[in-house]
Amino acid sequence: MPYVRKLIGSKTYLSPVIHEDAALLYRWHSNLETVFLAQGPGLRSSGTAQEFKDFIDSFHKKVWPMFMIVDLASDEPIGWCALWNIKAARSQAEVAILIGEPDRRGQGRGSDALRLLLDHGFNLRNLNRVELETAVHNTSAIRCYEKVGFKHIGTRRQAYIHGQKKTDSVLMDLLAEEFDSPFVIPMIGGAQSGTE
Repeated sequence: MPYVRKLIGSKTYLSPVIHEDAALLYRWHSNLETVFLAQGPGLRSSGTAQEFKDFIDSFHKKVWPMFMIVDLASDEPIGWCALWNIKAARSQAEVAILIGEPDRRGQGRGSDALRLLLDHGFNLRNLNRVELETAVHNTSAIRCYEKVGFKHIGTRRQAYIHGQKKTDSVLMDLLAEEFDSPFVIPMIGGAQSGTE
């Protein structure tokens, strides 16, 4: 399936999610270890292929940007990311990201894709604040978020229960003024100078 290079980073690019991508989301979220870290769809439910089509539809209906994360060198999809729970009146949103291919984790692709997603949010959607929540045991994700610039703003006690284990979650956020655009602002500047 051809992907569109909507936002381009140094290791990945983002392409809008379409219905045909539901099969990949289904596969990624059927891996219990992966979805346990992500706390996403497929953990509590059976996670059917139809459920993921409905999941994609819910983002499209609310006009929440949802992208496939595609490896820049190979053009292979490796995950997905989105801005959701967008509150226009408060110029804020939440972020979701998953690197679904285990062999592509820990190589900087997640942080590269997250920067592109934030660039879209801050510089195309005019958001002022983006926040997230993740389990305290998801240390690799927390390191990724810190690398991109997210700040710790709190803890939600016993936010998740898996088996008999209760786990806290970490709350983080990032403001537009704390973010440097890797793609959108340089591209806009280049486009404007080309018209003069």
